[in-house]
Amino acid sequence: MMNYFNGHFPFHTFSFFFIIFFWGVVIYGIYFLLKQIWNPEKQSAIHILKERYVKWEITREEFESMKKDIK
Repeated sequence: MMNYFNGHFPFHTFSFFFIIFFWGVVIYGIYFLLKQIWNPEKQSAIHILKERYVKWEITREEFESMKKDIK
């Protein structure tokens, strides 16, 4: 019987999938960070809305309504 890959086939397969998984996690991490950095309008709008609610400039009902509009 022929011994293909000198008995190392399962380890090569595992390392291949590990490399694919690793780079997938890295790419997703970069995408997630860039998405958070490049979308300041949505974050700042919620932040401003929370500040107005804390200062009692708007009521709870107005806060909830505006928060739904932002999302």
